[in-house]
Amino acid sequence: MQVKNTDSLNYFLDNWGVIDEPTTYLTHTTQQTFLASFDQATVHTLPFLMTNNGRLVTEHVWPLMWKQKNKPKNHGIFTNWSDTVDITFNPVSKNFNEAEKYVWLPIDESSANNPWHIWIDIIGKIRLVETRLSKSYKDFVYIIPNESKYLARAIKDLNLDIRYIIMPKNEAWRFNQIYVPSMVNWKDGVIHPKTVGWLRSRFKSTTADQGQSRKIFIDRAGGSRQLTNKEEVFANLKGWEVLVLEDMSVDEQVSAFANASHVAGTHGAGLVNLLWCRPGTKVTEIVHKHTAKYVYPNLSHLCGLDHTVLHGEPVPILKDTRQKKFKRMNDYNDIKLDSSTLLRNLL
Repeated sequence: MQVKNTDSLNYFLDNWGVIDEPTTYLTHTTQQTFLASFDQATVHTLPFLMTNNGRLVTEHVWPLMWKQKNKPKNHGIFTNWSDTVDITFNPVSKNFNEAEKYVWLPIDESSANNPWHIWIDIIGKIRLVETRLSKSYKDFVYIIPNESKYLARAIKDLNLDIRYIIMPKNEAWRFNQIYVPSMVNWKDGVIHPKTVGWLRSRFKSTTADQGQSRKIFIDRAGGSRQLTNKEEVFANLKGWEVLVLEDMSVDEQVSAFANASHVAGTHGAGLVNLLWCRPGTKVTEIVHKHTAKYVYPNLSHLCGLDHTVLHGEPVPILKDTRQKKFKRMNDYNDIKLDSSTLLRNLL
């Protein structure tokens, strides 16, 4: 089957209109947002959506990764990536006939358990549904390819009223009608400000009753980007708590950040919890000097936080010394930062 590769933003804006106009903050400009509606559409777990008139939709909704575009032998669904794509996949296994009920929230397998992508790129999109349709997000059922244990934990721990269905791997489902919100996070960190405000108001902590009294340092135990001298640093952090987020429930994480006066840690997805910090919270993010990430400084700016970035030296991790498999070569590094420099910024 040959389909037209739809990568133009104008296609969506011409057909469904703009919800958010571009917004500029710091040195970044957000992209326009939209909510599309498709009849007789087929969705697949790669993930992609195919319209009833032969359009392949990935861009602006959930862009396919380079491994999917440039290494098609990994999935066998297409062999070329161009303006038109020859595509083959398993027959549709389920049909959904209800209208005005389902929302497509695609995410790829490697991002499905990343807290940043879940809060910003999945839950954050739901605001567009509410805005365009003037209904509560609770009125819809969300179709999500690729299982997310983190999403399931967040919904359970925070008692969120989000109804969703996880698609089994390599399946295709057809919908009589399905809503499709656009990305609200452009170039991995240029977030539309309304998204952040909506998340903070919709899902704020109900346990933020201790005042801004906690000083927390995030320890990425078992992961990459660990401080090489963290034991020395932790021993000298008087009045600070060292937290391993993976050992905490999601509501415990939300509460910790909501009650924090200071947050410090190396760059990682757990810092998406800055969403719950109160304005004025002091944040110290540690990165190695070859990292050019603006994700969390942007998030802090939109939340009204006082964000400082400290640059250390990358220290390579031997690939056979840690069980965890990292997605990117850039992740095979720890960070060396002079203890006195770090402590001077924290104390």
